[in-house]
Amino acid sequence: MYILETDKFDIITHINQAWRDFALDNQGDHLLNGRNVINTSIWDHITDPGTRHIYRLVVKHVREHGGKSLIPFRCDSPDSLRFMEMEIELLANSGIRYTSTLIREEHRRPVPFFWFIEESSSTEQVLTVCSWCKKIQNDRAEFVEIEHAVRQMRLLEANTVPPISHGMCPTCWTEYADKFLAALV
Repeated sequence: MYILETDKFDIITHINQAWRDFALDNQGDHLLNGRNVINTSIWDHITDPGTRHIYRLVVKHVREHGGKSLIPFRCDSPDSLRFMEMEIELLANSGIRYTSTLIREEHRRPVPFFWFIEESSSTEQVLTVCSWCKKIQNDRAEFVEIEHAVRQMRLLEANTVPPISHGMCPTCWTEYADKFLAALV
């Protein structure tokens, strides 16, 4: 289990060793000295406004009503699809504990992640990645798995890729966001 805790102001106060190990295993070594994570706002680490808004609503609900909320998500690597679940729970001091658990992992032939390639700002095209399932919106406005997007859009044939934006695909919006928002009312 990967654990991250925040105080009542949403400032990260704790990450466990499993969280650190997971970051190291996934090219997140820049996060390991603690200064890049500890004492920063959790909201600074969620770049998509829509996703950040949904998480804020869930956290607000947990703070106001107690209990726990479970959020399914994906956290892929070049050679694995990782299906995970995050439990968001209230701590005694109005802080929040985020506990992420790997539900299942599906190995695949390694796919280089295009976000490790330099982004180009000289194009008008923007790649949209679903913040929840990690599918990419292709040229036909369909959200497809990364392998398909890489082939269809020839993303790795150049030294740069278009700028990346995060959002929520229609499937995840229907499956998760509507449920979370309805539960928060």
